[in-house]
Amino acid sequence: MVRVKARGGLVKWDRFVASEHDGEKNYLAIPDRKVGQGLSNKGRTSDKEKRTREEALSSLKRQIHFIRKSCAEFDRGDVNEATRIANHVAMIVHDSNHSTSLLTQLGKKEIPFIDTSTPDTPGNLMPYTGLYYTFMGVGVVDYKPHLDDGPFPPRKVDFNEWWNNLIFNNKKEWTYSRKDIVLFVRDTDGGAHVDPDLEKTYAKLIREKSFGWTITVNGVKSKPKTGPDQASLRQIAHEILLTLKAAFQNL
Repeated sequence: MVRVKARGGLVKWDRFVASEHDGEKNYLAIPDRKVGQGLSNKGRTSDKEKRTREEALSSLKRQIHFIRKSCAEFDRGDVNEATRIANHVAMIVHDSNHSTSLLTQLGKKEIPFIDTSTPDTPGNLMPYTGLYYTFMGVGVVDYKPHLDDGPFPPRKVDFNEWWNNLIFNNKKEWTYSRKDIVLFVRDTDGGAHVDPDLEKTYAKLIREKSFGWTITVNGVKSKPKTGPDQASLRQIAHEILLTLKAAFQNL
């Protein structure tokens, strides 16, 4: 342990790291973060100030702005904007041991959430997808979000039901909720990280578009351009925008 004099008092340092450039040695002092007294503001690690409601509301408006831009680009054909959507949705609604959602910061986690999903039919043995439909045209097959044209009217549900209810069920080996899809994309598939390993069933979902629809024209198979996860994320964004529009004024 090394002690050095700094403005504000005596500071403890764990170690010095030496580097050499053009024959001149430089030393970087690594502080003892458990002590921290006497450090300037630049060196502090625990000196945090609570975000004000106005600042949290401003951050929410910014996330909504980003979601709207991503939705517009998605609708113009850039389905990879679904990755950005996942990241912004998570910032708004997802609480963990390491982060607090903007809705929790604003005391708004109890608002009713808009659920536009098509309910699964009891006894249905076919694969279930709740947030999109399969479009089939001449030589074209694709997955399209319902947006405002779903077969069932939107329902208001609490957050836990909206976040955790199933939106995928292949009736064989796996199921997914909105939470699963948002966090898979955010945490492993490019939203906030690109993980070298993907969970097997999610990999199958995005690589094989695993609900299996293809169209064959002149012996050539055509698969959907839009992934099931991407179409679902576009619909989740639609639900989030409807939910927040009802809960907040001037957003």
